[in-house]
Amino acid sequence: MSRTLRNISLLLVGLVTGLAALSQNDLFRDRALAAEPIATGSATRDGAAGMSTGAGDENSEGARYDPALIGRGDRIKLSFYELLVPQDDKWGADRSRLQEPTKGIQLRAELSKEYLVQEDGTISIPILGTFVAERNKPVDLQKQLESAFDDFLGRKGFVDIANVVKQPIYVVGKVKNSGSFDYTPGMTVLHAIALAGGFDNTPMEPWQVAELSRQSELVQLALDHAVRMIARTVAIEASRSSQPVTVPRELADLAGQDSAVARVTEELAPRRLAMQSFAADDKALKASVEAAAWDLDLRKGRMPLLEQSIALRQDRLAGLSKLAQSGNLGRPVLLQAQSELLDVEDRRQETLMSINVARDRLSKAQQDLQAHQSENAVNYEKDLLEARVEASKAVSEGDSAISMMRTIAKTALASPAAQGTKFFIIRRSKGNVSVIQATETTPLEPGDLVQAGSMAKTSDMTAFDAN
Repeated sequence: MSRTLRNISLLLVGLVTGLAALSQNDLFRDRALAAEPIATGSATRDGAAGMSTGAGDENSEGARYDPALIGRGDRIKLSFYELLVPQDDKWGADRSRLQEPTKGIQLRAELSKEYLVQEDGTISIPILGTFVAERNKPVDLQKQLESAFDDFLGRKGFVDIANVVKQPIYVVGKVKNSGSFDYTPGMTVLHAIALAGGFDNTPMEPWQVAELSRQSELVQLALDHAVRMIARTVAIEASRSSQPVTVPRELADLAGQDSAVARVTEELAPRRLAMQSFAADDKALKASVEAAAWDLDLRKGRMPLLEQSIALRQDRLAGLSKLAQSGNLGRPVLLQAQSELLDVEDRRQETLMSINVARDRLSKAQQDLQAHQSENAVNYEKDLLEARVEASKAVSEGDSAISMMRTIAKTALASPAAQGTKFFIIRRSKGNVSVIQATETTPLEPGDLVQAGSMAKTSDMTAFDAN
C-alpha cells in the first residue's frame, strides 16, 4: 500500500481510538477501549414476565459481541443489479473486433430497499425468499443473495450491501436527556451518558446536548466516508491487476475484515467493468494500428514491381523507337508501347497517393491509441488523487468533531453528580432479558438499555432508583 494511503489509515485509527476513548478523567485514555469485567447477578427467572437476570446465554459462554456480524433488529440496505448484454448496433457497426462486449448494469428497484432482520434472525426478499441473516457476516449473506438472484435471473447479477444499521441504544436514569441514540461500534457506557447530555445535575445547556449528538453523528459519517475512500483507493490500485486483491491491515482494523472486503469489492466491481471496456477498446485500437501498418506495407510492396515494369517498358519503347526511325516498324506498334508505359506510370502515381493515404491512416490510428491510453492514465491518477484527498478530508473533519465532543463531554463527566453512580445494562438475549452491572467503560451492544442509578433488586426490573 502506498505511503499516502498508509498515513491516512493511521490517522483513521487515531480517529476511531479517540471516539472510543471518552473517559471520566481523560477522554483519550486507552483503558476506555478495553472491556471491564462485568459483574452479573445470580440467574433467576420471573415466570410471569418471562425475564431472567444475570448474564444471558451468550455472555455466560464468554462470547463477545462481534459488530462485524449481523444481528436481530439490524436494518440492511440492499441493492440488486442485473448485468445486461447490449443489443446489436442498429447501424450495423462491426463488433466482432471486441473479444467481450461491455455489459450494461441495471438496478432492480423492486428488490432494492432496506430490510429489517426479524426476531427469528431472517430477512424476507420478495420473489427470492427468506434468508438467515443473524450471526452471518455481510459477505456471507451477500453470497447467498447473489446465488438466489442468479437463479432467478438465469444470468449473472450482483448484490451490494450498502449499509447495515444497528439498533439504537437507550439511556434512562440519572441523565439529563433520556432517550434513544444511534449505536456506534466501540461505544461504551460513558459514551451513552455523554450522548444523553450527561448526568441530570450537570450544567450542560440544551445547545450543548444537541451539539454533542450532532458531532457524534459527524464522527460516524466521517469514519464511514474515510473507510469508503480508502477502499476506493485500494480498488483503483487493484483494478489494473488480475491478481487477487489484498485488503490492507489498517483498513481491516478500521472496518472489520469482512466489512473491509465488502467495501473494496463494492468499489472494485464497476472499476473492473470499466477496465474490461478499456481493454476491449485498447485491443480494437491496436488492431486498427496493425491493420493500417499492414495495408501500408502492402502498398509499399507494390512499388518495386511497378518501378521494374516501368523500366522494362521504357527499354522496350526505346528499342521500338529506333526500329520506327529506320522504317522497320509501324507507328501503331510504337503508339501502343507508349500507351502501356503511360498506363504503368499512372498506376505508380496512384500507388504513391494510396501510400500517402495509408500512412495518414496509420498515423491517425496511432494517435487514437496513444490518446486512449493517455486518457486512461490521466483518469487513473485523477481518481486516485481524489480518493486520497477525500479520505484525508474525512479524517480531518472527524478529528475536529471528536475535539468538540471531548470539550462538551468533559463538563458532564467531571461533575460531582457523576461520582458514585452505578450503571446497569439491560440486554435482550434470545427472548430473555439480562441485567448486567457495568462500569463506565463496559462496551455496549445494539439495543442495550443503559440505566444510570441503582436497582433495589436485580430480579425486579421495575425497582429502579434514579436518586
